[in-house]
Amino acid sequence: MKNNIIYLSVVIPLFNEEKRLKNLKIINEFLKSQKIKSELIVVNDGSSDKTLRLIKRLSEQFPLKIITYKSNCGKGYALKTGMLAAKGKYHMFTDIDLSTPIETINQFLKHANKYQIIIGTRKHSKSQVIIRQPKWREFMGKVYTLLSNLILNVNVTDLTCGFKFFSKDASQEIFSRITTNRWGFDAEAIMLARQFKYKLLEVPVIWSNERQTRVKLPQDAISSLLELIKIKLKTITNQYKLN
Repeated sequence: MKNNIIYLSVVIPLFNEEKRLKNLKIINEFLKSQKIKSELIVVNDGSSDKTLRLIKRLSEQFPLKIITYKSNCGKGYALKTGMLAAKGKYHMFTDIDLSTPIETINQFLKHANKYQIIIGTRKHSKSQVIIRQPKWREFMGKVYTLLSNLILNVNVTDLTCGFKFFSKDASQEIFSRITTNRWGFDAEAIMLARQFKYKLLEVPVIWSNERQTRVKLPQDAISSLLELIKIKLKTITNQYKLN
């Protein structure tokens, strides 16, 4: 683009990711190859390894906006912080493991004029799951999506795919109200999108499981359910100030 207006902001949360930071170079190379002006934002969520030192080193090689703080506050908090700092016409987030190829952005951009929110799904007939999750993880994802649909009426097929895209207005309106710092942030974000009546599209993606996981059973399953209940109570008491 000929002007300095940022078209796309890509936000990536990081917590102890020193072994996967090479993927930032892949993301940067892809963004640089596109005809749009973009920004790459990383949020260091209180990493205790070499993540911060390494991303500072990478920022000397290519443009990289770094947001960092000392305490680990959770993925939801990190994404809220990064999305609210984004300057682009469109904001999106993805994971550093690139379970969904970064090139998927182009598929999402095709629909950006018609939909304010676009999310990846692994449940569409055209989705390609190259490496599957362990059966217990797939089961947890299905149950979580089912409960979110029942409790929060989000009405999506795949809530936990970490590849989501928002118009600037939708991003600011939704993430300024996010209160969930950890696993429930996806459900809260989509619930708010439904409440604000944004047009939402699910797009089939190519996806490969990253074997490294930080999910802990049973505590994470219990906390996720409790978060859904808390979100529901907040909607009932209008703590989100939706009207």
